Amino acid sequence: MATEKSTLHTSNDEKDSTALVTIERASAQEVFTSPAKVGDLLAQLRGLVIGEIYSADTAEGRARIKAQVRKLKKTKSVGDDIGKELVAELKDLPKQIDAGRKQFRDGVDALVAEVSAPLTAWEAEQERIKRERAEAERQEAERQRAVDGAIQRMMSMSVDYIGQHSTIIRRAIDDLDEPDAEFFGERLAEAQGIWAGAVSKLTHLAEQAEALEKADSDRQAREAADQAARREQEASRQRELDAEVAARQAQKEKADAERRAQEAEAREVQAKADAERRIAQAKADAEAAERQRLADQQEAERKEAERRAADEAHRKEFNRRALAALLASGIMDMIQEAISIGSQDKIVADISDDAADVLNKLISERLQTKADAIGKRIVASVARGQIPHMTMNY
Repeated sequence: MATEKSTLHTSNDEKDSTALVTIERASAQEVFTSPAKVGDLLAQLRGLVIGEIYSADTAEGRARIKAQVRKLKKTKSVGDDIGKELVAELKDLPKQIDAGRKQFRDGVDALVAEVSAPLTAWEAEQERIKRERAEAERQEAERQRAVDGAIQRMMSMSVDYIGQHSTIIRRAIDDLDEPDAEFFGERLAEAQGIWAGAVSKLTHLAEQAEALEKADSDRQAREAADQAARREQEASRQRELDAEVAARQAQKEKADAERRAQEAEAREVQAKADAERRIAQAKADAEAAERQRLADQQEAERKEAERRAADEAHRKEFNRRALAALLASGIMDMIQEAISIGSQDKIVADISDDAADVLNKLISERLQTKADAIGKRIVASVARGQIPHMTMNY
């Protein structure tokens, strides 16, 4: 383990920024991991900076104080940087240790594999032999189950085919092969005996089935003949019934035809009578319509005459009231005055042409003025509602 080494130095130069204490890199871990040694280092720094007292009242004193402060900060920075470098190295240390551990494990594993190779090969061979033996036992057990199944099927065939058709039984006998020596092995004799018994029983079943089938075929033939005879008898009876039904149907159709002919004749007579009645009714309706038309025309003419008379009376009454209103409004006096102005044309004839022109112009202006006044009076009277039956909307 490295020991702590510190270099102490002081400087009287106020611009000197050298660290007061330098920590050797080799002893940095020992210093920073011991609070006591860090305390000793701080005590050394205190002795360097506190042992000499400077007055802040002088420029030289202030400069010395500033120089000591710079050296203290530099000392802190240098020491802290060394600590940071140490921390970075210590962070990489676990990775280096893990790499060494892996190298060690891999090396030991290789040695284990090398030492145990003969044992591993022997164990693998024993495992292979075990698997082959188990496979052989499995195959033998499966073969035994197959042999048991084949023997059981041969033993049950005589029962399974009871009631089957002879063709099916004969096909089963053909499909039942003689036992194979390789397949049945030590049970070949047993299988051959069971096979021979199954063939014998199946043959007996086939013969019984063939006899029953022949008897059944003969029975079916007899039943078919009986059914054919019965069908012929039923067909003969049906033909007789059909003939009777056809005769009755023909008789019915004849009666229906006669009835339809009578009904058609009656309908024709009725239709003729209905046509004559419709013609007479149409003639009567036409005469009545003509009479009604003449009556309606006369009534319309009468109403039109009454309407014209009432309208004429209304117009007269309207004109009378309008004239009375105009007279009451003084318009007639204005018209009379205009007429008197117009009569002055006779006087104009007795004067000279120049004077006549001037006078005519004056008369025309007076007439125009009077006409305008009359028009305004009429419009005002209508607007005020003084003329009956006349209105004005702006």
